[in-house]
Amino acid sequence: MLALSCEPRFFQSYCTQAARVQRSQLRASDEFEPSFPESAVPHVLDISAPFGFALAPCAPWILSFLSLVAQPFTRRTATPNPAMQRIRSGCHASCLRTLRASLRGSLIFVSLGAKMRFRHKEHFRWKEPKAFLALNDAFERSTLSWWLQPLMALVGGALLMGSWYLARFNPQKHPPALPTAISLAILFGVFTAYIVPWMISLCPSEVRFYDTYFMRTRGNTHRQIKYRDLTTFSWRECDDFSTLILKHRRRKREILLGVPSEIPRDAISQFLLDHNVQFEPSA
Repeated sequence: MLALSCEPRFFQSYCTQAARVQRSQLRASDEFEPSFPESAVPHVLDISAPFGFALAPCAPWILSFLSLVAQPFTRRTATPNPAMQRIRSGCHASCLRTLRASLRGSLIFVSLGAKMRFRHKEHFRWKEPKAFLALNDAFERSTLSWWLQPLMALVGGALLMGSWYLARFNPQKHPPALPTAISLAILFGVFTAYIVPWMISLCPSEVRFYDTYFMRTRGNTHRQIKYRDLTTFSWRECDDFSTLILKHRRRKREILLGVPSEIPRDAISQFLLDHNVQFEPSA
Protein backbone atom coordinates (compact mmCIF):
# COMPACT_ATOMS: atom_id res chain seq x y z
CA MET A 1 0.00 0.00 0.00
CA LEU A 2 2.83 2.42 0.76
CA ALA A 3 4.43 1.65 -2.58
CA LEU A 4 1.16 2.23 -4.44
CA SER A 5 0.48 5.49 -2.62
CA CYS A 6 3.77 6.93 -3.89
CA GLU A 7 2.85 6.41 -7.57
CA PRO A 8 1.61 9.50 -9.46
CA ARG A 9 -1.32 7.70 -11.06
CA PHE A 10 -2.64 6.49 -7.73
CA PHE A 11 -2.28 10.03 -6.32
CA GLN A 12 -4.14 11.46 -9.35
CA SER A 13 -7.02 9.05 -9.04
CA TYR A 14 -7.23 9.62 -5.31
CA CYS A 15 -7.32 13.42 -5.75
CA THR A 16 -9.93 13.13 -8.53
CA GLN A 17 -12.17 10.93 -6.40
CA ALA A 18 -11.77 13.25 -3.39
CA ALA A 19 -12.65 16.25 -5.52
CA ARG A 20 -15.79 14.55 -6.83
CA VAL A 21 -16.91 13.63 -3.32
CA GLN A 22 -16.33 17.16 -2.11
CA ARG A 23 -18.29 18.65 -5.05
CA SER A 24 -21.19 16.28 -4.42
CA GLN A 25 -21.27 17.23 -0.71
CA LEU A 26 -21.16 20.95 -1.50
CA ARG A 27 -23.94 20.60 -4.05
CA ALA A 28 -26.04 18.73 -1.48
CA SER A 29 -25.50 21.41 1.16
CA ASP A 30 -25.92 24.18 -1.47
CA GLU A 31 -23.08 26.14 0.12
CA PHE A 32 -21.72 27.78 -3.04
CA GLU A 33 -21.97 27.51 -6.81
CA PRO A 34 -18.79 27.59 -8.88
CA SER A 35 -18.71 30.20 -11.64
CA PHE A 36 -16.00 28.42 -13.68
CA PRO A 37 -16.43 25.26 -15.77
CA GLU A 38 -15.98 21.94 -14.02
CA SER A 39 -13.76 20.70 -16.84
CA ALA A 40 -10.96 22.92 -15.57
CA VAL A 41 -10.48 20.85 -12.42
CA PRO A 42 -9.19 17.68 -14.13
CA HIS A 43 -6.68 19.75 -16.11
CA VAL A 44 -5.27 21.17 -12.90
CA LEU A 45 -5.07 17.69 -11.41
CA ASP A 46 -3.44 16.33 -14.57
CA ILE A 47 -0.76 18.99 -14.40
CA SER A 48 0.05 18.32 -10.74
CA ALA A 49 -0.24 14.53 -10.99
CA PRO A 50 3.40 13.79 -11.99
CA PHE A 51 4.55 15.79 -8.96
CA GLY A 52 2.01 14.40 -6.53
CA PHE A 53 4.44 12.71 -4.20
CA ALA A 54 6.72 15.79 -4.09
CA LEU A 55 3.83 18.18 -3.40
CA ALA A 56 2.13 15.98 -0.78
CA PRO A 57 3.83 17.63 2.25
CA CYS A 58 2.83 21.07 0.93
CA ALA A 59 -0.81 20.15 0.30
CA PRO A 60 -2.37 22.25 3.12
CA TRP A 61 -0.63 25.42 2.00
CA ILE A 62 -1.37 24.77 -1.69
CA LEU A 63 -5.06 24.14 -0.99
CA SER A 64 -5.26 27.25 1.16
CA PHE A 65 -3.66 29.33 -1.59
CA LEU A 66 -6.03 27.91 -4.23
CA SER A 67 -9.03 28.65 -2.02
CA LEU A 68 -7.86 32.24 -1.65
CA VAL A 69 -7.48 32.57 -5.43
CA ALA A 70 -10.84 30.97 -6.20
CA GLN A 71 -12.72 33.05 -3.63
CA PRO A 72 -13.56 35.97 -6.01
CA PHE A 73 -15.05 33.49 -8.56
CA THR A 74 -17.61 32.03 -6.15
CA ARG A 75 -20.86 33.44 -4.80
CA ARG A 76 -22.47 32.32 -1.59
CA THR A 77 -26.12 31.30 -1.58
CA ALA A 78 -26.59 29.97 1.97
CA THR A 79 -25.17 30.13 5.45
CA PRO A 80 -21.72 28.47 5.44
CA ASN A 81 -21.04 25.38 7.47
CA PRO A 82 -19.26 26.27 10.79
CA ALA A 83 -17.00 23.21 10.54
CA MET A 84 -15.91 24.18 7.04
CA GLN A 85 -15.37 27.75 8.21
CA ARG A 86 -13.07 26.58 11.02
CA ILE A 87 -11.07 24.38 8.64
CA ARG A 88 -10.81 27.19 6.08
CA SER A 89 -9.78 29.78 8.68
CA GLY A 90 -7.15 27.40 10.07
CA CYS A 91 -5.72 26.82 6.58
CA HIS A 92 -5.71 30.55 5.89
CA ALA A 93 -3.93 31.30 9.16
CA SER A 94 -1.33 28.59 8.49
CA CYS A 95 -0.75 29.94 4.99
CA LEU A 96 -0.37 33.49 6.27
CA ARG A 97 2.10 32.40 8.96
CA THR A 98 4.14 30.53 6.37
CA LEU A 99 4.18 33.51 4.00
CA ARG A 100 5.12 35.85 6.85
CA ALA A 101 8.00 33.60 7.93
CA SER A 102 9.20 33.29 4.33
CA LEU A 103 9.11 37.07 3.89
CA ARG A 104 10.98 37.60 7.15
CA GLY A 105 13.64 35.12 6.12
CA SER A 106 13.98 36.79 2.71
CA LEU A 107 14.42 40.20 4.31
CA ILE A 108 17.06 38.86 6.70
CA PHE A 109 18.90 37.22 3.81
CA VAL A 110 18.81 40.42 1.74
CA SER A 111 19.99 42.56 4.67
CA LEU A 112 22.86 40.18 5.42
CA GLY A 113 23.83 40.17 1.76
CA ALA A 114 23.77 43.98 1.65
CA LYS A 115 25.94 44.18 4.75
CA MET A 116 28.43 41.71 3.33
CA ARG A 117 28.41 43.56 0.00
CA PHE A 118 28.89 47.10 1.31
CA ARG A 119 31.27 46.32 4.17
CA HIS A 120 34.72 47.52 3.17
CA LYS A 121 37.77 45.52 4.07
CA GLU A 122 40.19 47.10 6.52
CA HIS A 123 43.79 46.92 5.29
CA PHE A 124 45.72 49.11 7.76
CA ARG A 125 44.97 50.45 11.20
CA TRP A 126 47.13 52.37 13.65
CA LYS A 127 47.11 55.10 16.28
CA GLU A 128 49.04 58.24 15.53
CA PRO A 129 51.96 58.97 17.89
CA LYS A 130 51.46 61.59 20.59
CA ALA A 131 54.55 63.51 19.49
CA PHE A 132 53.13 63.86 15.99
CA LEU A 133 49.73 64.98 17.33
CA ALA A 134 51.35 67.70 19.43
CA LEU A 135 53.30 69.02 16.43
CA ASN A 136 50.32 68.76 14.11
CA ASP A 137 47.99 70.58 16.53
CA ALA A 138 50.50 73.40 16.94
CA PHE A 139 50.84 73.67 13.16
CA GLU A 140 47.07 73.79 12.62
CA ARG A 141 46.63 76.46 15.30
CA SER A 142 49.29 78.57 13.59
CA THR A 143 47.42 78.41 10.27
CA LEU A 144 44.08 79.54 11.74
CA SER A 145 43.02 83.18 11.50
CA TRP A 146 42.97 85.11 14.77
CA TRP A 147 39.29 86.03 14.38
CA LEU A 148 37.98 82.47 13.76
CA GLN A 149 37.56 81.33 17.37
CA PRO A 150 36.02 84.64 18.59
CA LEU A 151 33.59 84.41 15.69
CA MET A 152 32.63 80.86 16.68
CA ALA A 153 32.07 82.03 20.27
CA LEU A 154 29.90 84.90 19.04
CA VAL A 155 27.80 82.62 16.83
CA GLY A 156 27.28 80.13 19.67
CA GLY A 157 26.19 82.87 22.07
CA ALA A 158 23.87 84.39 19.46
CA LEU A 159 22.16 81.05 18.89
CA LEU A 160 21.57 80.63 22.61
CA MET A 161 20.18 84.18 22.93
CA GLY A 162 17.87 83.52 19.98
CA SER A 163 16.50 80.45 21.72
CA TRP A 164 15.99 82.46 24.90
CA TYR A 165 14.14 85.20 22.97
CA LEU A 166 11.78 82.73 21.29
CA ALA A 167 11.08 81.00 24.60
CA ARG A 168 9.60 84.22 25.99
CA PHE A 169 6.62 83.90 23.61
CA ASN A 170 5.73 80.44 24.87
CA PRO A 171 3.59 80.58 28.03
CA GLN A 172 4.65 77.07 29.00
CA LYS A 173 8.32 78.09 29.09
CA HIS A 174 9.98 80.00 31.93
CA PRO A 175 13.24 81.46 30.58
CA PRO A 176 15.69 83.07 33.02
CA ALA A 177 16.24 86.79 33.35
CA LEU A 178 18.23 88.78 30.79
CA PRO A 179 21.51 89.04 32.79
CA THR A 180 21.47 85.30 33.44
CA ALA A 181 20.77 84.56 29.76
CA ILE A 182 23.68 86.79 28.64
CA SER A 183 26.05 85.10 31.09
CA LEU A 184 25.00 81.64 29.89
CA ALA A 185 25.40 82.71 26.25
CA ILE A 186 28.96 83.92 26.87
CA LEU A 187 29.87 80.71 28.67
CA PHE A 188 28.34 78.61 25.92
CA GLY A 189 30.23 80.48 23.19
CA VAL A 190 33.55 80.15 25.02
CA PHE A 191 32.89 76.46 25.65
CA THR A 192 32.14 75.65 22.00
CA ALA A 193 34.96 77.76 20.53
CA TYR A 194 37.82 77.11 22.97
CA ILE A 195 37.14 74.26 25.41
CA VAL A 196 35.70 71.72 22.93
CA PRO A 197 38.75 71.89 20.56
CA TRP A 198 41.05 71.60 23.57
CA MET A 199 39.19 68.48 24.78
CA ILE A 200 39.42 66.96 21.29
CA SER A 201 43.18 67.57 21.24
CA LEU A 202 43.49 65.39 24.35
CA CYS A 203 41.88 62.40 22.59
CA PRO A 204 43.95 59.84 20.67
CA SER A 205 43.77 59.72 16.89
CA GLU A 206 43.23 56.53 14.88
CA VAL A 207 43.74 56.01 11.14
CA ARG A 208 42.09 53.21 9.14
CA PHE A 209 42.69 52.36 5.49
CA TYR A 210 39.79 50.69 3.65
CA ASP A 211 39.25 49.63 0.04
CA THR A 212 38.25 52.99 -1.41
CA TYR A 213 38.96 55.54 1.35
CA PHE A 214 40.80 56.14 4.59
CA MET A 215 39.28 57.56 7.76
CA ARG A 216 40.83 59.48 10.62
CA THR A 217 38.96 59.40 13.94
CA ARG A 218 39.71 61.63 16.90
CA GLY A 219 37.23 62.12 19.69
CA ASN A 220 33.84 62.76 18.13
CA THR A 221 35.29 63.92 14.80
CA HIS A 222 35.54 61.67 11.75
CA ARG A 223 37.32 62.67 8.58
CA GLN A 224 36.89 60.45 5.53
CA ILE A 225 38.86 60.98 2.30
CA LYS A 226 38.67 58.85 -0.85
CA TYR A 227 41.79 57.77 -2.68
CA ARG A 228 40.51 59.15 -5.98
CA ASP A 229 40.64 62.66 -4.49
CA LEU A 230 44.39 62.30 -3.80
CA THR A 231 47.09 63.11 -6.33
CA THR A 232 50.46 62.30 -4.72
CA PHE A 233 52.00 61.09 -1.48
CA SER A 234 55.43 61.39 0.09
CA TRP A 235 57.24 60.41 3.29
CA ARG A 236 59.15 62.41 5.84
CA GLU A 237 61.26 60.69 8.46
CA CYS A 238 61.39 61.68 12.14
CA ASP A 239 63.03 60.11 15.16
CA ASP A 240 60.20 57.94 16.50
CA PHE A 241 57.67 58.04 13.67
CA SER A 242 57.15 58.81 9.99
CA THR A 243 54.89 61.41 8.44
CA LEU A 244 52.76 60.50 5.46
CA ILE A 245 52.07 63.61 3.35
CA LEU A 246 49.04 63.39 1.04
CA LYS A 247 48.01 66.08 -1.44
CA HIS A 248 44.32 66.61 -2.06
CA ARG A 249 43.11 67.10 -5.62
CA ARG A 250 40.38 69.68 -4.95
CA ARG A 251 41.38 71.46 -1.77
CA LYS A 252 45.00 72.02 -2.86
CA ARG A 253 46.30 71.34 0.61
CA GLU A 254 48.40 68.71 2.33
CA ILE A 255 47.05 66.07 4.70
CA LEU A 256 49.52 64.88 7.32
CA LEU A 257 49.26 61.45 8.94
CA GLY A 258 51.55 60.18 11.68
CA VAL A 259 52.72 56.59 11.14
CA PRO A 260 54.42 54.63 13.95
CA SER A 261 57.68 52.90 13.23
CA GLU A 262 56.17 49.39 13.54
CA ILE A 263 53.83 49.98 10.58
CA PRO A 264 55.50 48.90 7.29
CA ARG A 265 55.98 51.87 4.99
CA ASP A 266 56.50 49.76 1.88
CA ALA A 267 53.11 48.09 2.24
CA ILE A 268 51.35 51.44 2.60
CA SER A 269 53.22 52.87 -0.40
CA GLN A 270 52.31 49.89 -2.57
CA PHE A 271 48.68 50.12 -1.43
CA LEU A 272 48.50 53.80 -2.44
CA LEU A 273 50.18 53.08 -5.79
CA ASP A 274 47.60 50.39 -6.49
CA HIS A 275 44.90 53.04 -5.97
CA ASN A 276 46.45 55.45 -8.53
CA VAL A 277 48.09 57.75 -6.00
CA GLN A 278 51.50 58.71 -7.37
CA PHE A 279 54.63 58.83 -5.30
CA GLU A 280 56.45 62.16 -5.02
CA PRO A 281 59.93 62.21 -3.44
CA SER A 282 60.17 64.59 -0.51
CA ALA A 283 62.36 67.67 -0.97
